[in-house]
Amino acid sequence: MAKYQGQLLMGNAPRFYSNKFHWKDKIAIIDEESQITWQQLNTRVNKLANRLLRLGIKKDDKVAILLYSRIEYVEILYALGKIGAVAVNLNYNYTPRELEYTLNFSDVVKIFVSKDFISNLMTAIKDIERINNQDIILLDDGDRAIHQYEKLITDSVSDEPDVEVLESDPFYIAFTGGTTGPPKAAVIRHRNIFQSHFGMSVDYKINDKDIYLSSGPFYHGLSFVFGLATLQFGGTLVMLKKFDAEKVLQMIQKHKVTFSAMVPTMYNMIINTPGKEKYNISSIRLIISAGSPLLSNTKNAIIEFFKNAEICEQFSATEGGPYTILKHQDIMRKHRCCGEPAFGVEIKLLDDKGNEVPAGEIGEFYKKGNITGGEYYKNSKATADLKKGDWVRSGDMGYKDEEGYFYVVDRKKDMIISGGVNIFPSEIEDIIQNHSKVKEVAVIGVPDEHWGESIKAIVVKKDESVNDEELENELLELCKVSLIKYKKPRSFEFWDELPKSGAGKILKRKIRDMYWKDIEERV
Repeated sequence: MAKYQGQLLMGNAPRFYSNKFHWKDKIAIIDEESQITWQQLNTRVNKLANRLLRLGIKKDDKVAILLYSRIEYVEILYALGKIGAVAVNLNYNYTPRELEYTLNFSDVVKIFVSKDFISNLMTAIKDIERINNQDIILLDDGDRAIHQYEKLITDSVSDEPDVEVLESDPFYIAFTGGTTGPPKAAVIRHRNIFQSHFGMSVDYKINDKDIYLSSGPFYHGLSFVFGLATLQFGGTLVMLKKFDAEKVLQMIQKHKVTFSAMVPTMYNMIINTPGKEKYNISSIRLIISAGSPLLSNTKNAIIEFFKNAEICEQFSATEGGPYTILKHQDIMRKHRCCGEPAFGVEIKLLDDKGNEVPAGEIGEFYKKGNITGGEYYKNSKATADLKKGDWVRSGDMGYKDEEGYFYVVDRKKDMIISGGVNIFPSEIEDIIQNHSKVKEVAVIGVPDEHWGESIKAIVVKKDESVNDEELENELLELCKVSLIKYKKPRSFEFWDELPKSGAGKILKRKIRDMYWKDIEERV
């Protein structure tokens, strides 16, 4: 029997799989191809864990996962957790160069990969001396890998692996989204994720009756954390291979999904899906938005469409877990608000000198609590910069009102400084996004000889036939009546689409780089 100490993610999970437990025949996970019960899951997880030990994988070894969302993703995570190995969740949109960097940086010794990404992976590892074909485990049929996933499971035993795993041990490494710069590797320990799950059960009342839809990539914190939290408390996880707005609606109807968490871009795509009204989505009790600000028109459309659901917004970070939650009862009365501290969390706002700011004044978010992570792999400088004693910074700017509710005005690195004045793009985006002809918008600062930066709005139209000049005039008029003069965009551009991460976040860094690449000194 495996030796566990403390309340671990993997230490608690086996009780759900137990042959004596009444959930053994209950469906644990459903993907687009198949489904699996708790008992079947535990058997396969143990077999995989024991086989990985025989392959020489040791506690603290780093093992990469390069897959679309599917049942095997969870099997691998649980197997690695049971033997104390550390999962490295890879973005499947990475180029071979980016894969090479992440594999090298995180000291990966083995890689789970599907046929979808084997070509990119083989290109990525050709210059990594410590990794060769024998270190690849292929989940689909093929002859380019030594190890076949199903054969590993077949050729093993289902006993609990005899490995001591502590709550202080690392569970996985997640590379940050890199929306404002190169990704960093955040280390998340068993303690962090279990306590994060416990907080979710309090804030969102997650239980064994819940059916959670993971519609985004499982390497991303949103699907990953909420998906595993659902399993932690005995619910059922439904996994989409990758996001598709109509498939989301189909899966909700087919599996009677009770809740889901997505980024605003995904909700926007669902709301704009033709014929969405034909799907029965009445089973949804809870909708969670996270990852970026939920603009007003998107929020209103979600409330109108998901009529039976409570709507919540969660503010969180890969490095530090959840910060604040805006509950359903406050969703309409607190405009542009990110809510109150999540369960077990303390929040304060500090200025650049480290002083706490009073209500109504803008400062940077700092968090303290049991669920706080706040650690980067092989980057002590970034870890030190992230922390101030027991407090972990977020990089987000905001203020607190007299009732104790918090408001995010924007990412600190997204802030525009024009003529020495701090301007936060999300406020301007909220105004422009409300125009009926606008599908998406990103507001950035671009070089300006006089002001340092000037405000530019990159707009995606709902209808390509709309005249650019006419729409620009309408948006200028809208901004004129809604914003103080210095916050109005000085220029507009109309694009077919905005660059996004695999998780659906708009990549402002990529947009900004187009305008700043030839500028030696940046604001």
